[in-house]
Amino acid sequence: MLKYQENGDVNSIIDMREEYTYGVKTTVEEKEVEKLIVTCREIIEITKQKIYD
Repeated sequence: MLKYQENGDVNSIIDMREEYTYGVKTTVEEKEVEKLIVTCREIIEITKQKIYD
């Protein structure tokens, strides 16, 4: 319990503190993150065009 383990079966002190402090656990699929990165890059390019053209 006192050692941090990346194992969903055991609650470590760190896990318990984070759950108390933040109260949420989130997961996002890699595919969704990649879509967001592409969108951000597109927005950056559009913004550059607006600024420098």
